[in-house]
Amino acid sequence: EERHWDAFYQFYLNTVDEKWGQAYLNRKFFSLLGRDLAERVLLVVAEEEETGELVAGALNLIGGDCLYGRNWGCSKKYDS
Repeated sequence: EERHWDAFYQFYLNTVDEKWGQAYLNRKFFSLLGRDLAERVLLVVAEEEETGELVAGALNLIGGDCLYGRNWGCSKKYDS
């Protein structure tokens, strides 16, 4: 769903800001990735139970026999 990509893009930007990096991917990239490589993408998201708000996510690409994780992020800090 596009709402997942909307949320994940914000998580990505938050991670870039937190790690003093540079955002080299734009929002459209994530939509195209989801559309063109849907069978190879595993987007894991965490949803706040009370509000339904998406609060964290991890983008993984599915390989032949392994999973490649590359980008992740969150919108809030939680204690473990």
